[in-house]
Amino acid sequence: MRAHARNTKFKSTRECRLQPLELAFQRAVDDDVAGVDDRAADEAFINRGLDINFAAEALAPGAFMLWLGFAAVVVFIGVLLVPGIPLLAQVAAFIALSFVSIQVYRRWFRGRETPSDQPALNRRAAALVGRVVPLQRAIVDGRGRVQIADAYWEVTGPQLPAGAHVRVTGADGMTLTVEAA
Repeated sequence: MRAHARNTKFKSTRECRLQPLELAFQRAVDDDVAGVDDRAADEAFINRGLDINFAAEALAPGAFMLWLGFAAVVVFIGVLLVPGIPLLAQVAAFIALSFVSIQVYRRWFRGRETPSDQPALNRRAAALVGRVVPLQRAIVDGRGRVQIADAYWEVTGPQLPAGAHVRVTGADGMTLTVEAA
């Protein structure tokens, strides 16, 4: 028999402010503290967690949430095989297994990614290293400007007059480092 009956209405204004997930977690904690041995409530709580995890995986890039899902599945199987595991032990097991599974992902799978044939593809400034271009504005006190294609870039380098050709040797954010060509 359950220690207390749940109704569908909120019990207090505090519960009205809680989000549905927080409310489910709080009820699960209340059941655990009250000593309620309700395996179905534990399973429902874990199922809600899995649903949220799968939704987050669909929205997040990569496969990061997948590894948290594996940890949740292991805890779920543990709850099925050993009924009555306290909620705190379930949360601790989930945290520990999540950490382990993410470390497995980072060490084993992430290290096996194939290197790109165009490593500077999304780093536009780095892709300009080695190009020779004329100065748009003279370099005075170490700062000047060049035009590359339809973009103007701030440059740093030695004193040079406008029109002098410079070679891009590096990039620091949106500022290029140049030297006389």
